[in-house]
Amino acid sequence: MEEGVYTVLVTPFNSDNQIDFESYDKLLNKILSSNIEGVVVLGTTSEGPTLNYNEKILLIKSVWKKFNGKKKIVIGIGGNDTLETL
Repeated sequence: MEEGVYTVLVTPFNSDNQIDFESYDKLLNKILSSNIEGVVVLGTTSEGPTLNYNEKILLIKSVWKKFNGKKKIVIGIGGNDTLETL
């Protein structure tokens, strides 16, 4: 991992308990305009262990598309279900 500050992305939810992608995009924009070196997607602070597979893929794709090489990305692959994690 390269030197610098990495931050763990939180996962915002709306009142229907769905991922709030509008708020997530605002968070990504804020990070793009900062001196943060990179982000951690799906860490424990990001609710990674409790999201389903499709939610995880959507978050990863949104970060990958938004940052497009402009920031480093670390993706958490852990979870509470060993077989699903494998």
